[in-house]
Amino acid sequence: MNDYIGGMNTTILNLFGKHQDPMIPVSSSDVISTKDVCLSNNLPLIMDLYDAYTLLRAENCMLKKALETSELEKQKLLNRARQNSSNSNKPPSTDSPYQSKYPKEKDQTETTPRPFHPGASQKVLASDREIPERLNCCPGCGGELKNEQLSYRRQYFRLVEKPVIVEEYQCYKYWCPHCQKWHTAPLPQEVAASAYDPKISAFITELCGIRGVSRRDVEAVVESVLNIPISQGGIQKVLDRSSKALEPVYEDIAQRVRAEEIQNIDETTWYRNGKLEWLWLMRCSVGALYRIDEHRSSEAFHALIGDWHGTLVSDGYGVYKGWDGPHQYCLAHALRKARFLKESPTKEIAKAGTEIYGYLKTLGEMQDNHPTENEWNRWSSKYTRFINKHLDDGDDVGELAKYLYERGTNLMTFLHEDGVPATNNMAEQSIRTAVIWRKNSYGSRNKKGEEFVERILTLKETCMINGKKAFNVLVDAIGAFFKGERFNCQGIFEHS
Repeated sequence: MNDYIGGMNTTILNLFGKHQDPMIPVSSSDVISTKDVCLSNNLPLIMDLYDAYTLLRAENCMLKKALETSELEKQKLLNRARQNSSNSNKPPSTDSPYQSKYPKEKDQTETTPRPFHPGASQKVLASDREIPERLNCCPGCGGELKNEQLSYRRQYFRLVEKPVIVEEYQCYKYWCPHCQKWHTAPLPQEVAASAYDPKISAFITELCGIRGVSRRDVEAVVESVLNIPISQGGIQKVLDRSSKALEPVYEDIAQRVRAEEIQNIDETTWYRNGKLEWLWLMRCSVGALYRIDEHRSSEAFHALIGDWHGTLVSDGYGVYKGWDGPHQYCLAHALRKARFLKESPTKEIAKAGTEIYGYLKTLGEMQDNHPTENEWNRWSSKYTRFINKHLDDGDDVGELAKYLYERGTNLMTFLHEDGVPATNNMAEQSIRTAVIWRKNSYGSRNKKGEEFVERILTLKETCMINGKKAFNVLVDAIGAFFKGERFNCQGIFEHS
């Protein structure tokens, strides 16, 4: 500070034409006596210095703002680098394979079975042929054996040499002297509809639609396993007929799904010939309904739900905020945001993140363990106090507080509405099916392809939810279509 003051004194004395020791203070009389001289002789220099000072000050302000901006960008990049599927909305496919979200315990050396997993074993099926294996004599001494009893049995599965029967329909024509023209015997209706029976058509549709196998690979499998030569164009024709056969199935499932009270809604990106579109999902306890739309808008949302009006479970996207019925925001999204703060390198943010993560974790546990009135009052007072304390903060904690404040009691609908889940995981798991399809096929090329995607994914997910085999439904639906009949798919929802 003394050097700074001395430097200023030297500058003042130089302006007034005097030279003095910089550490000796300048008297006011010296300054006043030389005032006129300063103003007259050094005015241009003073103006130049003032201009330079103004420019430097402006430059300093700009540099400060640039530094603040760069620090904010740096913090954003650091936060983005810390994000993964466990602390943000990023999908699991974006996680680094070199960073484990759940590090193993140091003493964990062997894998343990998954809890509540029933396990699996080979089921015993009805045999087509029984082959007894007997002993004529003792393999040890060659003596006679008595008391024959069945020891065990083993089922052996054999693929027959020719799994497909080729039938050739020979249609004869006849001349009518009365009409003076030829008449040809017609083919059976289902044979005229396709060269492949409902089972083969369903098998091809199962591979392409349910399992996501490419047309080229399906062509190879059908020719090598079934010994049926078929082109990729022929496969596409089979899929087109299957799509038409599934149209009534899609309509029936849509009607059944929209009749449910509680619905989980989600959406993801889709592409038609490279153009961005959106795939919407309506998921409930009895089925799933997929629909592709050009927009991610309120109109697309209402086109999905139709006349349904009940309890909505969503991730909080803006389209859903205007819902006038009961609404449950996904608690898992809030937990991931809190976990992100909990893992922050800043101690204050990490402390606040740990606190709010505990509150939200306790809230989620209340779905299975309903709190008493005193427990609820204690929890809600702490939760409300945290939000009010950090609501005006300008950091990440303040953003989370605003996020929770805007959602309010819609994060707790599951506590007073029976059957409402606390999270939107049901929809997120079902929409993962469409995401995998999109990654494998890069979307669709036209409207016809989108209709096939909507119908086959709806059938696949609904059958999985109800424990039914989609292949059997495909066989029945295609068979009814070949006969010109409407297939009734209500059997999908019947539980034996």
